[in-house]
Amino acid sequence: MRRTPKLVLCSVGIFACYFYYGVVQEQITRGDYGDEEKEKFTCTVALVFCQCVVNAIFAKIILMTVMPQGRDTTRSLYYAASSFTYLTAMVTSNMALQHVNYPTQVVGKSCKPIPVMILGVLIGLKRYTMRKYLFVLLIVVGVALFIYKDSKSSSSKGGSSASVVGMGEILLIISLAMDGFTGAIQDRMRAEHQSKSGHMMLSMNVWSILFSGLVLVLTGEGLDFVRFVQRNPFVMTHLITFSEIGRASCRERV
Repeated sequence: MRRTPKLVLCSVGIFACYFYYGVVQEQITRGDYGDEEKEKFTCTVALVFCQCVVNAIFAKIILMTVMPQGRDTTRSLYYAASSFTYLTAMVTSNMALQHVNYPTQVVGKSCKPIPVMILGVLIGLKRYTMRKYLFVLLIVVGVALFIYKDSKSSSSKGGSSASVVGMGEILLIISLAMDGFTGAIQDRMRAEHQSKSGHMMLSMNVWSILFSGLVLVLTGEGLDFVRFVQRNPFVMTHLITFSEIGRASCRERV
């Protein structure tokens, strides 16, 4: 019974954080900025970069204070690979919001157990019970019904059949595939090196900072982001809030 209140508290905390996280995420990616000439925030890699910086700092602090986990023996190659897939999943998920609304993104991302289980079996060498396969099947049926209903409604209003798969849906599929690879690689890390959650959070975010920082420099998005913030300085409030909520949800799960 002692663990029940903690479980309820953490569950409510995760739900509240993700709910507000989604609200702020949609404000950033789909909101209009500027007084005279309206513009959209398109620096998705910079958005993820800010989030990874906050997560890495937080992970370092908790490892040095309240949750020391000893020496980490996990191979750097595992961290680099999982960070690349983790980063790609977040960037494509944020990019999808430029084409679909947040509820559609949430429904699409609810299919995450599917690639996680498939790649977990193929790469992570895991085994699942029939009960888990049944639960995943129910998720697939629910998402399919949602997409079919939404597509049918749009088709009846527009008078012509609308394509179910657009750019937003393609980006969500890529994001789901990368989530699956991330989960499979992490399973291998735990099986071979008994990797701890704090070490994984710190190292994956550090590698993600390196990858995303390199992309910001090579593509010029870093300069675009700086110019955007100069034109719309209040966006920093959203970015800080977004990063802190993401960090808080990670704390609830650690």
